[in-house]
Amino acid sequence: MVVRSLVERLRQQFNVAVAEVDDLDVWQVATLGAVVVSADSRHADQMVRKVLDVIEAEEGDALITQSHVELVHV
Repeated sequence: MVVRSLVERLRQQFNVAVAEVDDLDVWQVATLGAVVVSADSRHADQMVRKVLDVIEAEEGDALITQSHVELVHV
């Protein structure tokens, strides 16, 4: 329920694609993937950082143990 609530909030607040992508059968562990599409890589990076900030602010409900940011230029 915590993950579902967080995913919905991130989608609404930032208009990003967010999904649980791994650890689906592990209790109290979730791996989320978030995607931002932008013509400006600086803007995309800022949006991803803001998403991470919101997750980190989850006051005991969520703990980021690892994050990975990748910018893809096409």
